[in-house]
Amino acid sequence: MRIAFELSGEHPTLPQAEAMAVIKAYGMKEKHMLSCKGILLVELEDVREDIAEICSRLALSHRVLLVLSYGRDVKKVVE
Repeated sequence: MRIAFELSGEHPTLPQAEAMAVIKAYGMKEKHMLSCKGILLVELEDVREDIAEICSRLALSHRVLLVLSYGRDVKKVVE
């Protein structure tokens, strides 16, 4: 499952750290993580049914989106 977080720009590192802390607090493990210009893309190993509850705990993310697919050049944009 791929999830994209639209991070707030209030602080340079706190929004990303908050998103990752919530994911880890619920026992979920990320396989891959990309970050670029206020977007954090995380690929999770295990899918949880309570993902809505997890997302409701975030204060420094504007939106949380389920990513269905992305192009093969996404890593080039991030690097």
